[in-house]
Formats: sequence, C-alpha cells, structure tokens
Amino acid sequence: MLRELGSGGMGTVYLAQQRVPVVRLVAVKLMTARMPTSSLTSRFDIERRACARMHHAGIAKLFDAGTTTDDRPYYVMEYVVGKPLLEHCRETRADLDDRLRLFMEICRAVHHAHQKGVLHRDLKPANILVDTQEDPPTPKIIDFGVAKWMHDSDTTSGTPTIGGELVGTPEYMSPEQAGGLPLDTRSDVYSLGVVLFELVTGKRPFESRTSRLDVLRAIGEQPAPRASRVASTECSERRLRGDIDSILEKALAKEPERRYQSCSEFASDIGRFLTGEAVEACPPSRWYRFQKLLRRHRGAAAGIAVGIVALASGTAIAIWQARRAHHHLTEYRRMTDVKRARDLLARAEGDLWPASPSIVRDLAEWLEEARALIDRKADHVARIAELERALRGSQTESERTDLGWQRETLEGLILDTEKLQRVDLHGPTIASVEARLQTATNMVATTIDAHRAAWDLAQTTIADERLCPLYRGFELPEQPGLVPLGRNEATTLYEFWHVGSGIAPAWSPNGSIRIERDTGVVLVLVPGGEFHMGAVTSRQDGEHNVDPHSGHVSRPVHQVRLRPFFLSRFEMTQGQWKRWTGDNPSRLQPVASVRGKVTTWTNPVERTTWTQASRVLRQIGLALPTEAQWEYACRAGTETIFECGDELDSVRNVQNLADAASRSSIGGAWAPDPDTDDGYALHAPVGSFAPNRWGLFDMHGNVAEWCADAFLSYDIPVRGGDGLRATQTDVDSRVARGGSFYFAAVNARSAERHRYSPETMSGFVGVRPALAVRSTR
Repeated sequence: MLRELGSGGMGTVYLAQQRVPVVRLVAVKLMTARMPTSSLTSRFDIERRACARMHHAGIAKLFDAGTTTDDRPYYVMEYVVGKPLLEHCRETRADLDDRLRLFMEICRAVHHAHQKGVLHRDLKPANILVDTQEDPPTPKIIDFGVAKWMHDSDTTSGTPTIGGELVGTPEYMSPEQAGGLPLDTRSDVYSLGVVLFELVTGKRPFESRTSRLDVLRAIGEQPAPRASRVASTECSERRLRGDIDSILEKALAKEPERRYQSCSEFASDIGRFLTGEAVEACPPSRWYRFQKLLRRHRGAAAGIAVGIVALASGTAIAIWQARRAHHHLTEYRRMTDVKRARDLLARAEGDLWPASPSIVRDLAEWLEEARALIDRKADHVARIAELERALRGSQTESERTDLGWQRETLEGLILDTEKLQRVDLHGPTIASVEARLQTATNMVATTIDAHRAAWDLAQTTIADERLCPLYRGFELPEQPGLVPLGRNEATTLYEFWHVGSGIAPAWSPNGSIRIERDTGVVLVLVPGGEFHMGAVTSRQDGEHNVDPHSGHVSRPVHQVRLRPFFLSRFEMTQGQWKRWTGDNPSRLQPVASVRGKVTTWTNPVERTTWTQASRVLRQIGLALPTEAQWEYACRAGTETIFECGDELDSVRNVQNLADAASRSSIGGAWAPDPDTDDGYALHAPVGSFAPNRWGLFDMHGNVAEWCADAFLSYDIPVRGGDGLRATQTDVDSRVARGGSFYFAAVNARSAERHRYSPETMSGFVGVRPALAVRSTR
C-alpha cells in the first residue's frame, strides 16, 4: 500500500503497487468495518461481482479480489491516472464537441454494464475519471458501490436503500429512484442526463440549497430547466439552444417511457448532433429536418436561398416572374442531382466501407437518396430530349453553347446513375450498398450472438494469465465480424476467423491449419507490449538488436509500445484476393508449374500496389499493418537478427528465400544463396514453411509484405498505440517488410526495410492483413 486515495460508506481506496507477476500501480478497495453487517458485506460482494462481469474500456478493470487475514473483503482494480470528468474538461478547456464525445463514451460504458445486468444507481461526474494516459483520453467509471443486479432473484428489490438510508446522490437521482420505486436502465439514463446537463452548463438541474428532501421533491415535481437558459461559461447558450435542449429534455423526462430507452439510444442522438443530423429528441417536423439539411449542405443551401428570394421577389412583381423563378429552381435541382450523383459514388467508394454495425444508418440513408435519384432519371432523360430539340432550333452561338453544356452535363448525370445501377457487389453501386447494409445489419447476430459460447470462452481464456500469459490479463471486447477459433496450444495465442474474407478454416488447437481456395483470413490476436525497433551494427552502438548487416535506415534503435492487434497468420492468398475483387493480379498464376511445383489459389497474391492493397483491405474490413506492428510480430519477443537466430544459416532452407533454384529459374544479377535449395524457385503456398513463435508463417520469406507507413526516418516519432510513423509532408515511397523468394537471407532480417513507390507492382511483394482491436461493438 502506498497511500490512501479516498474513502466512502463501504470502504477505503488505496493506491498500491503490485509486484508479481507484473509490476504496476493498482487501486485497492478495502472494507472499512472490521465487523461489517450482513447488508454491508452483501453490498461489497455485489460490487465485486459486478466489476468482474464487465469488460469495457470505459469501466475500470477488476484484477483480483480476496479477504484479509482479519476477514475484511477487498478487491484490486485498475488505477486510473486522470482527473474527474468536470475537472478534466475545465483544465483542458474542452469545447462542447469534445465534452459530447467524452459523454458518448460514458453512455456506451453504462450501456455495456446494462447488457451485463448491472444497474449503476449513482452516476455522477465524481465517479468518472478521464484516463489521460490513453490516446485519446478515455473516460472510465470507477465506482459501482451501490450497483444492483437487474435480473438476479435475490436482488430484485427496487427500493434503493441500505439500512433505511437512501442510496445514491440526491442531485443525480431519477424521480423513481428518489421516490423509492422499482428501477430499470432508464433510471441510469436520467442520471446521465444530469451529468450531461452539468457537463455543458456547469450547473445541475436541481441543486441542494436547503435540504435533501427539497431536492428530492423538486426532482419528482418540477420540470428541469433548459440548459441554454442556465448556461455559464462552460458552453455557449447559442450552441445549447435547440438540439441540446431537446436532448436533455428527453433524457430528464419525469416518466421513464418518455426518456431514451437505453444509453445506446442516448449516445446515438448525441452522435447525430455532432454530425449535423436531425436528432430523435426533436419533433420530426419537415421544417426542422429541412434546417438540418441546409446546415449540412451549406453550398447548396446558398443556391436554394437565391432561388427562393428570386421566386419571392418575382411573385411580388408578376406571375410570369414566379413561373420563371420556378423554372430556374427546377434547373437548379437538376444541377444538384449532378453533384448528388457524384457524391453518392464517392461516398460508396469511401466512407461507406467497411460494412459494420456503426454505419447501418449511413448505408440506409445512402440507399434512400440513391433510389430517389434513380426515380428522377426518366425526368432527366426527357430534359435531354428537350435540349436536343432546342439545340436544333437555336439561333445564336451563345444559345447553342449554353444548351450544349446543359445536355452534356445531364448526359454525365445519366452515366453516373447507370454506374449506381450496375450489378457489382464491390463497386459504388446500389447492389453493393444493399449487400453491405445486409452484412452490417446482421453482423452482430451472425458473428457474435450465433457464436456466444465461443466468444465467452475466448474472453475468459484470453484474460486468464495462466492459459494466455502473453496477454497479461487483457480483456478483449467482442469484435463483430470475427469468430473465435480457439487458443493455439503451441503459441498460447488466440486465433480468429475473419468471416467476410472467406469460409471457416479447418483449424486445430495444436496449431495445424488447412488453407484452401475459399478459406477466409485467419487472424492471430498479437499481445500488446513494448519492444526495441530497428538495429545497430555492433554492441558499441547499443545492447539491443545487434545486427552487423544493418544499415543507417534501421537506426536509431528506439522503444515502441503497442496495443494488442490482430495480424493474419498467413500472407493473403490469391484465392482470398480474387474472391473479393474478382481479379488476380499475380504474375505467377494458379496451374503454372515451376520445377515441378504447381501454383495454387493458396499461393500468396502479388503484384498488388500499395494503393490497391490499402483500398481492398479497407473494403473487407482489414488493413495493412504498421511497420512497427510488422517488426514486433516478426521478432515475436526476440532481439536476434532473425526470429530463429543470429546466423544466416538459421533461416536458410527453413524459409522460402532466393537460392540455387531461384537462380536457375529467374536469372538476374542479384546474389542468392547458391548453396541452399528450399524446394521452391518462386513463391510457395502460404504456410509451407515453419511459423515463428507466435504462429505467423512466412515472415522471413515467400513474398515481402506492404506496410501502412511511408518510408520515413526513425528519427520521426511513432503514434501511440499502433506505432504508425506519420509526417505532414508528402512522401512518395512506402515500406515493405520481410524476405521473399527473390531475396537472399541477408535481405530477410527482422530489421530489414524495403522502399518502393506506392504504385509498384512487384511479383515478390504481397499483403499480410491486420486489424485494430475495436474497444466496443
């Protein structure tokens, strides 16, 4: 124990240092009473069990629990380095948007607790710390001291009292909690409404100026004031007026049925406000939604405003001017359809990938807009015919130029609408977005709910340091789109099937796996940790990653800390690439035979540019690994020249590298290892050679692999979490890592870096998919 952090009715919280099996600061909550009542003991036990049930980035983690030698219960929690919510926002001068983003994360954390059957009952800013060691800063709920189970038979009483005392903080209580009535999740929604009110105004809806009884009476009887009317210096009155007032009015409704029915709904409405969409809390009038549309499309709004002003002025002068204004407004709408079609195509290529539950609403809105555009296609075709007739009768060059421009513009619009109507499931088409919407809508049901037992086992096993010591107790949230395969007994790491990339693999717990043409990507959950990146030529230059073959581009050696991430066990196969794109760019195609080795669909895809690889992986819901992630996974905890040792011979014949067979088949001026023969002149089916300690195949051979980064100096710092090295200047080269059948062993070292143009198409450069761990669904 280092020092006391605080105390409450049930216990005292201390800052302590854990020494084994890891060294870290923790928070220990110890029951204060040496002779506790059964009620107090029960409450303490409920808090411990509630914390153990929850696994969310926004809730402080439970590490351990037990009883002291004098029979006082305790539990050990994550120590959160940060300030309480309101203090953090004041000190960082957070604006309204920043505060709302923090609040959305709080809502999601409480929603997770509700999904686990836990009702908090004492939500307030003092119980929420903002962890400033996370990037970005993450709010964490730290106190479940008066939580209750929503479904357990022994805790169904809705009366929020302990020993006759009211439980919770009066100013943040819902009317039903203040009245001692049964509670459900909507009570916590109300409390979150109070937190939001205070977060944006600096004040609470009902203050305890006199007695607790007066506050409780006001909560039950008086309407909450509008935030915009009591706003202090926290956020401007103008920003709060309208949507935020309406959101708070809904959250703070006296009747639970008039509130948001879940914290997820609450968070979603905040999200709609932040993106300029119509919020559900506001009455769905046409004028309101029209206003939101204008704000989201200010450029088009200016044109409409001009048309409306012209129309109004014309009406005041004469009917014919009104008709002319109407004609201009109609033409304006045609021109907006031109821009709308281009925007629809661009969005379908960009923001609407990959299909995931988080963009279901965006996909549905895109489809509604695209179908409406298609419905107007016949009108545009008719207008083109009118323009052609007008062109034939035009008298002046100026008139012909104007009419010709209109016709060409509308013909471009028709071409764009035809692109939207193509039957192409991977392009910017209605058919593709319909398929994405179906995938996104069903993703949780098909990959999480349908595999509930596998997910429960995975989460329990990964968090168990005896079974998976490399994860050090990491608690993995559910990952929609993935299905757990199991723990690899050879590596102790957990492996997952990426459902969208192909069918389930034939997987065995002993680490063996059979990859076929249609097999999907198999991802390893790579443990987070810190490692030394780069290499030095001698021990005089440093003690880590000594590699006499290394050059200046691998220096300086520097420490990088990474969060857990997913990385494919194998290089992406030609079958996986073709399944998604319908194309196979590889130079060495299936059925080709080189020295008796027949190429199959399980050989690695190659001749993909960095740009293509980034785009295709993003559509599938995957990504290129960062250079730091790649080297960390390749080393697998080692600091030797190769993962398998320091000698060149340690990798020869155990990885697919350039050898005597390569020289005879390819020729060329490069220098392979002439005294070795690994059996393949060119690339081999993925997984043909031995994996590294973490079960990853072909890191040192077969084909080199694109990384996400530009080729930059190691003097440029990396980004926290994933190790991406970013710069503000344009860099015209990208990084590839790993050995290949075209490289000698000396060019396949863990620290070796390859530089290529992002548009390079090489027969010895391929792709290894990666994926970030999502913090929540």
